[in-house]
Amino acid sequence: MSSTSPDTHSSTPSTSTDPLIVPFSPTSEDGFLYLPPGQNDLVIIDEVPKLAKVATWECWKQPPPPSPSPPCFYIKAVPGKGQGMFANRDIKMGELIVEERPLYVSRINIEETSDGSFEEAAIKHLSDTSREKFLGLSNAQPEPIGPLPGRLMTNVFAIDFDDKSSDDMLGGGVYEFICRANQDCVPSTHYHFSFSTFTGRLFATRDIPAKEEISVTYAPLLAGGQQRRKVLKSKFRFDCLCPTCTLPEDEAKKSDQRRLELTKFDKFCRGGGMPSYPMLMDALKASEVEGLVAERAHVLLAGSAAVAKSRQLEMALDWAQQARAAFELIEGPESYHGKQAKQREDEFQKQLDEKQEKLLAFANASKKKEAEKEEEEEQDSDDEFREMQERIRRMVAEAQGK
Repeated sequence: MSSTSPDTHSSTPSTSTDPLIVPFSPTSEDGFLYLPPGQNDLVIIDEVPKLAKVATWECWKQPPPPSPSPPCFYIKAVPGKGQGMFANRDIKMGELIVEERPLYVSRINIEETSDGSFEEAAIKHLSDTSREKFLGLSNAQPEPIGPLPGRLMTNVFAIDFDDKSSDDMLGGGVYEFICRANQDCVPSTHYHFSFSTFTGRLFATRDIPAKEEISVTYAPLLAGGQQRRKVLKSKFRFDCLCPTCTLPEDEAKKSDQRRLELTKFDKFCRGGGMPSYPMLMDALKASEVEGLVAERAHVLLAGSAAVAKSRQLEMALDWAQQARAAFELIEGPESYHGKQAKQREDEFQKQLDEKQEKLLAFANASKKKEAEKEEEEEQDSDDEFREMQERIRRMVAEAQGK
């Protein structure tokens, strides 16, 4: 993409005013969509023809679901971290902490400028409130990265551009509150994006006591400690001092080994492999010991298919039910992965029902055959009894004739 100055794009006419769609420049294929129409609380960045389709998505026909009220968190400054999110009361595992629409969203393949002119153009038509919220986000990036690109790089979360949770339909976005949650390698929340409402959500992955800082992860959780810290230092310019990253050396090695097992398990399953039962149990134990709730749910989902393959349908059904419950707890009832688990659950239940029907039909057939046999034997017995009576009658008659 060419580095067009703000003066050039400021005079670029819009292609639509309801909602507002503005190309970055007269020669650019990329542009900005502002929603809701007339309020401009959110900007979405994509190719201009695609933005016209985005504007027709069903999610815009209704306001986003309200975030829990009163809020169960507060924001305050944290030395060395900028702002942080804290629980203002006890929060239960699975509780929705915050739900909000992003301020700024861009599809992942959009090339932005390094000088910040693209981002400056994008936020130009945002509402004053949303622009102020965006500019209030932290910037951890050094020069020559500009302050606007820096805010995006520091705070970006994954955004889905469809309801399939597919890797080729991803984007990135930033939020007013979700971006205030700081990093932990065993986070107390799970971030989930709901395409149907176009909102980001944080769910508690464990009980969080009042006044404790609420955490999320920026790191690749299945990587070893050294690799996680390297990524965090490179991308976010800080040294992670979370409890997992400050474990004693022996404990840190054990943690790394468990996460390595989960990495191998994940790659094996993504490659189409069917894990063995021991492999499943090792991965399940590793996720539980590490406290990685989302990874445990994925192990259960993969395990349900593997167990079903070995024709242990009752166990497969149980694993699918556990997977669905786990995903719904940390992603809500419309979770894409939760729906996958529910489909498997229904499939396994159907197979079990069909198996039960066959067994019942076999049992009924066996009972019928047994009844017919008993009836036949009874008939034979009756015939023998009548024949014996006839012989006795003839013997009596013969005796009387003599």
